[in-house]
Amino acid sequence: MLMTNKILLHTHTFRTYEVEDAIKAAAKWGYDGIELLIGREYTLEALAEKKRELAKSLDRFKISVDAVHTSSPAASRNEQERKTSIARLKAAIGSMKDLGISVINTSPGRPASKDATEEDYNLAAEYFSEIGDSLKSEDLILTFETHMGVLSDTANSTMRLIRLIGNPRIKVNWDPGNMYATEGAEKPEDAFQILKDHLGHMHIKNCKKIAGQYVWSFPVEEGDLDFTKIFLMLKSVGYTGHLSVEYSGLGDPYVIVSKDIRYVEDLRSRIWGKL
Repeated sequence: MLMTNKILLHTHTFRTYEVEDAIKAAAKWGYDGIELLIGREYTLEALAEKKRELAKSLDRFKISVDAVHTSSPAASRNEQERKTSIARLKAAIGSMKDLGISVINTSPGRPASKDATEEDYNLAAEYFSEIGDSLKSEDLILTFETHMGVLSDTANSTMRLIRLIGNPRIKVNWDPGNMYATEGAEKPEDAFQILKDHLGHMHIKNCKKIAGQYVWSFPVEEGDLDFTKIFLMLKSVGYTGHLSVEYSGLGDPYVIVSKDIRYVEDLRSRIWGKL
């Protein structure tokens, strides 16, 4: 039986280190897998070029890569930029499958929903409809992250795009931490009611609002968001997707990941029962 509610370590946590450092830390502290950030060390093209190297590293530390996180210029007015990006992502799908990846996490890119026009939504929907056609025969889903500054920054704007596309393999990556720091975004309980039937992935991070500023340098258990309540919401709809821990603050990531896994594992055990 496949494990559900796998706890992943997002490699953005180790953004000033090498990816292998994140893999080692994930294995050492007992994470179930990693979410690989596409960027400096692993571009979409490098997934194919470095696929064997990455697979060997994962095998050596007995851990899996279950998700990738990449950017998308979906609402760009530059048609060639959109076409090139679609082609790059489509070309990488085979390598993702070979590596055992099940989630492509992305966002529609700018503008933020408060500045968006109908054309922005239509361009993004056209972009992801084409990518979605490539997912129909694959055991992959694509998720829109609720992230500040992009078209999917609120629950309502994310669902507007999901409905325009109408592809069941395109879902939502709910990131309550990002939404907490987004002006005009819904509170967790309201966002959940809007998104609950379309959840495919979760980012777990926390922050505190201090003197009007959002500060990210806290482990999950110490921020303003109550993740016991959030996990209870997830359980209420039978959520079985990944729980990807993504620390976005300052300081030594090794210290944070050792704390976050203990807290999230305890939450998973308390809320869902022993897996």
